[in-house]
Amino acid sequence: MRRTFLVRFPSFAIFPLALLLAASLPSCLVLPGAVTVRLVNTSSFTVDPNLYAAAGSLSADELFQSTNLVTSFSEEAFATIPPGQSRDVTIRCRWAGTVGVYRPVFTGVGVGTGGQSQDSLVWHQGDQFQRGQTIVFTYSAGNKAFHVAASVE
Repeated sequence: MRRTFLVRFPSFAIFPLALLLAASLPSCLVLPGAVTVRLVNTSSFTVDPNLYAAAGSLSADELFQSTNLVTSFSEEAFATIPPGQSRDVTIRCRWAGTVGVYRPVFTGVGVGTGGQSQDSLVWHQGDQFQRGQTIVFTYSAGNKAFHVAASVE
């Protein structure tokens, strides 16, 4: 004779298990959202920001690949930011595991003006920023030095 037993767990017993599972997943999978990246050009040069974003926690070598280059902030053939202007990019949380900038290019009007920054920044979700936050990359130039700095709002 075959007997079937039904084991009932109180609903409160499942809550700690669900909480434990949620804590072990990246925040994007548990709580959907987006990351805003604000590109601010404070220089008198046109800037090619060289913005990269990818899913997961990547090294600089892994992030700075052409497949991860973000150009969605511009409808122009070349994704640049004019002097004194800014652009906002919304990156779905799933694709914002690692966000960075690699050696942005500053272009002036005259021949021989401008240059390339030696700066490259790599930021990881969970370490330097969280979903729903705004990462601000600020591009500046002075005395033939070209820089990019990052902050979070």
